[in-house]
Amino acid sequence: MDKNNNKIFVILSVVAIAILFLIFYLLLGMKNEKIVKQDLSDVDGSDIAVAVKKINESLIERAKRIPSMSLRGIDETDHVLGSAEAEVDVVFYGDYDDEFTGVFDDTLKKAIKEFDEKIRVAFRHFPQRQHSNSYKMALSAECADAQDKFWEMHDELLSLKKDENFSHENLMKQVAGLGIDSEEFDKCVHDDEYKDKILNQISEAGSYTIIGTPTTYVNGIVLTGATPWEDFVDSAGFERKGLESVIEGELNL
Repeated sequence: MDKNNNKIFVILSVVAIAILFLIFYLLLGMKNEKIVKQDLSDVDGSDIAVAVKKINESLIERAKRIPSMSLRGIDETDHVLGSAEAEVDVVFYGDYDDEFTGVFDDTLKKAIKEFDEKIRVAFRHFPQRQHSNSYKMALSAECADAQDKFWEMHDELLSLKKDENFSHENLMKQVAGLGIDSEEFDKCVHDDEYKDKILNQISEAGSYTIIGTPTTYVNGIVLTGATPWEDFVDSAGFERKGLESVIEGELNL
């Protein structure tokens, strides 16, 4: 029994040493994140809090770039605004039945107006199961695209959501107003013609660990939620860059 206890003690000691070594290694690696080092034994509590906050911010910023390793680049399957020559690519995963997608879309429109040809925006679907109209709205956007009216329908769907006024009747009013062939559109929706495309984008989003909308990538930098235009302080008290600052950073402005 004593021998077994000794073995357990040795194993736990080795594990503890390994954990300490890992922590030490991570702390050393933070110099690559350009964090100013401090000897925490010589500072008071408030300075330690500042240092820890900086470390956390660095780790978060580094984590934001991890998904960019596998993010699919903008291609012919995407709905795109802007030139292929743009310096900044913005990939926007949204859900038309999510109010925050609409909020962020307004911010994104401001970015398009501000930066013009310097940015290119691609929209991808991520309808969520908790929203009852998400899939039908995504399908409606695709069926409108079949008649070269994607971005017009994109705006109409977000407007219907904003007013909590989405229904088949109101959707068909928008279809008529946009000059879309209603019979062809209805058939497209009924036949579920773009089911595979939408499901593929949902699966793709899952592979990037996207769990909600809006989720946006700016040259691979991931922004979660309805990131505002201006810099802001999040609910945890951390200072965050707004969309304007993120794009300016990629443009070296």
